[in-house]
Amino acid sequence: MALAPGARGQGLGTALLQELVAEGDKQQLVLVLNVHLLNTAALHLYMKCGFRVAGAGRGWFGVAMVREPEKN
Repeated sequence: MALAPGARGQGLGTALLQELVAEGDKQQLVLVLNVHLLNTAALHLYMKCGFRVAGAGRGWFGVAMVREPEKN
C-alpha cells in the first residue's frame, strides 16, 4: 500500500490500515509487511496499529513486521 505524496499527512493511510487490520482481526489473519528502516513515518504508523518488528526484511534496510489478530 502506498499513498501519492499529495495525499499523505491527512489520515488516509491510517484509516486504510485500520480497516485492513479490522478485517484481518475478523478473519483471524496474521498480517506481515516489509518496510524500509528509514521510513520512520510508516514504522510509527505500523506500530501504532499493532505491528511489531519481527526481523530483517528484504534488502539492506528492510524491516519485517508482523501483527497477530486480536483475540475475541
